[in-house]
Amino acid sequence: NDGPTLFGVKPLSRVGLNLSFNFHSGTPYTRVDPSWGSEGVFGIQHPMPLEPYNSSSLPWFYQLDGKLEKGFSIGPVNVDAYLWVINVLNSKCVTNGYRATGRPDDDGWLSTNQGKDWAKQYGPDGVKWFRAIMTYCGSWGWQAPRQIRGGLKFEF
Repeated sequence: NDGPTLFGVKPLSRVGLNLSFNFHSGTPYTRVDPSWGSEGVFGIQHPMPLEPYNSSSLPWFYQLDGKLEKGFSIGPVNVDAYLWVINVLNSKCVTNGYRATGRPDDDGWLSTNQGKDWAKQYGPDGVKWFRAIMTYCGSWGWQAPRQIRGGLKFEF
């Protein structure tokens, strides 16, 4: 029963707002020669590092999440209505990257002689499709976009 009274009702009673801000400095990685091409998970040969172990790092990551709740009672049942927003700022941070470039949308292979020859053969459309497939159509290595969820929680 906290808060002001408006038309005989306390609208801020049983209201909650939670914010969570997560951030971290870039994840370290070791750059490798892009001539090895796209990296496989279980490769037999491992690319030669171009620098000391974990000398490079991905960019900083940050995300703000928020949840607004309002509780009320319907007879003997307590109900919580909530709105939960993940990635409120809709930030688009890098979460993973290829070791040759540190980017999720470029493994560096197209900058090699073999990659340049391939790009000439297949043209701009081929390069576009190569990049789309390499990043699983744009979702790999990037932070998930803003998500808005709502719901009701019943307590008997």
